[in-house]
Amino acid sequence: MAFRTISLADVKEVLGRWQRGQAQRRIARDTGMDRKTVQRYIEAAGAAGLGPAQGLSDDAVRAVAREV
Repeated sequence: MAFRTISLADVKEVLGRWQRGQAQRRIARDTGMDRKTVQRYIEAAGAAGLGPAQGLSDDAVRAVAREV
């Protein structure tokens, strides 16, 4: 299995799609990420207190990326 580096822009894309209500499988398919990777980022966002209705700041994205 190959290691893939995920940029902050990729994390922001995943979280933005999640906040807009897209399903995890669709996010994974559209971004080319593994479904479990998408799930880890979404779970970390929830643990950091982010929700679908909140804004997505660069600091919040960095916090989620550091957690995962």
